[in-house]
Amino acid sequence: LFNFNFQYSKDEVDVIADFALEFLLKDDTFYLENSNSQDFTMDMRELYMTWYTNSGELSVGKKIHSWGSADENSPLDNISPIDYLYLFESGTDRKLGVYSLSYDGFVGDNFKYGFVISPLHNTHRLPKGYKDFPIQIPLPNAYRIMEVPKDEPEFATYFQQSFDNVDLRLSYFRGYDRTFSFTGLNLFTESLVSDNPTELDTVYSYRKTQVLGFGGTALAGPIIIRADFGLFE
Repeated sequence: LFNFNFQYSKDEVDVIADFALEFLLKDDTFYLENSNSQDFTMDMRELYMTWYTNSGELSVGKKIHSWGSADENSPLDNISPIDYLYLFESGTDRKLGVYSLSYDGFVGDNFKYGFVISPLHNTHRLPKGYKDFPIQIPLPNAYRIMEVPKDEPEFATYFQQSFDNVDLRLSYFRGYDRTFSFTGLNLFTESLVSDNPTELDTVYSYRKTQVLGFGGTALAGPIIIRADFGLFE
């Protein structure tokens, strides 16, 4: 229904917040999939503090991170998950904020570096229980998905060098996939020696993933060229 943006600045510190109010019209089968009785939901999209120094910027809180040189569908923009309920928006309006500590540092006028650390595994927001959404995704029960280890924070870093008409960036991301993947099958039988299965249980998991990225921006007169390349493991 509306967005509320707030920014407070004092000396070298900024406090930035972004709230949105959502309205959901329930149909006759809504409570079969969702027990939330609220029609209006206040969504805290971002709430973080940034401290500015002579050598960089340090941010902590819930923040939307946009990485990569390409404007839209960059393979390197993996830190903030996608909110599929706002899939047809553009830019940060379709992203989810993550609780994180981030830093962007500057060396001279031409070199930049930074990192992001998040203690949580961040996943996409999928449209379960929203029958009016134009894309329906079949989702498994939560007990079929293997848990992600709690002691492995997500981490990303980058280095960027600027020239007269070109910016080049090298980046690295380590975390877990934002969407679950098929992992295997549990086959249950009536006895250990029986050849006739009685139940087939599908198992999913979030794969541990590393991404090595390279990208850049080039100015060629009135033309701007943006490109990103990601190597996934």
